[in-house]
Order: sequence, then C-alpha cells, then structure tokens
Amino acid sequence: DSETMVDAISRVVSSCFSMEESEVREMPLFDLEYCFLQIRSKSVGEVATPSVKCSECGNVYEVDVDVSEIGIEKDEKHSTNIELSDGVGVMMKYPSLGELGSGVANDSSSEAALDILIDCIDKVYDSENVHDRKDFSRDDIEEFVEGLTKDNFEKISNFFETMPKTQKKVEHKCPNCGHEDEIDIEGIENFFG
Repeated sequence: DSETMVDAISRVVSSCFSMEESEVREMPLFDLEYCFLQIRSKSVGEVATPSVKCSECGNVYEVDVDVSEIGIEKDEKHSTNIELSDGVGVMMKYPSLGELGSGVANDSSSEAALDILIDCIDKVYDSENVHDRKDFSRDDIEEFVEGLTKDNFEKISNFFETMPKTQKKVEHKCPNCGHEDEIDIEGIENFFG
C-alpha cells in the first residue's frame, strides 16, 4: 500500500542521509524522490524495468531505465510567487510527505487536492504586507481559497502542474509491433511499476 511505501522511503532516506525522519517528511517530494532513486541506483542497481504500454497495439512490456540518469526537470515558467490581482498574491511551498500524510496520498478526490493546495500556501501578501501562514487558521486559508475566482484558482493550479519533478524521457520499441515511441516516466511509482 502507498502509506507503507511512503514510510519505507522516509526511513531509507533518513538513514542514508543522517537526517531525522521529520526532516525527510518536510522535503519537497521531488527532492525526496531524487534522493531515493539515487540511493536505489547505488544499492540495488542502476537499471529499473518499469512496464509501458504500446500506443499502437496496446502490448505491455518492460523497458530498461538507467536510474542514475534521472534528474529533476524544472519548467522555466514555474514560480512559487503567484500574483492573483493587483498587488495581492500567495507564495507557495512545495508539497512534502507532511502534506500528503493522513491518507491523502491514496485519495485522488478533488477534496484531497484542495487540502494539498491549502497546505501549500506559505504566505499571503497584499501591496503593504506579507502574512505568514502561521498568522492564519486553516479555516481562514480555506475560506480564502474558496473565495478565489476561477482564473485565480487556475493560476494556483498551474503551480502544481509546472513544479519540478523527477522525470526521464525513455525511447522504446514495442517488441510486438515494432512501433517506436517515447514516454515520460515521472515519480517513484512509475520507475518501479
């Protein structure tokens, strides 16, 4: 299950990097994934064999991926500072295991996504002041988010869509039909599943 995998990854990274588990749980997910994949490449081997599905014939087969070549891809348009209107905006922090705790990682509902969005708002600012997250209750932030316009909500959603991620482009050829394709493998689960 996903929670067991998260706990195991947290313990492994904590042990190998001489960090407290609480520190590991606050790392941005892409940094945690990168660290874990590098540990995996040195301890188990540099090649992982995730399954892919041919876009032509639907055949499922394994491809070799050199885990040591995986990097963190950054979108040049990405920003943690999101201006919502004239002088008003939010500064975001990246989701970590801490934000994904309590079963949220297993829940793909819009409510779970909203919870993550709320947890990732680090500061709210206007033309005169910057307010830290700790200055607001969760209910205050929730009310703020629920009052966003569709356009503002899309701006914040874009933060998550463009944030850095562990990713590798893999070229492969289907052994069944010979179709050549390229896929992006992202996140720990994709490298091992």
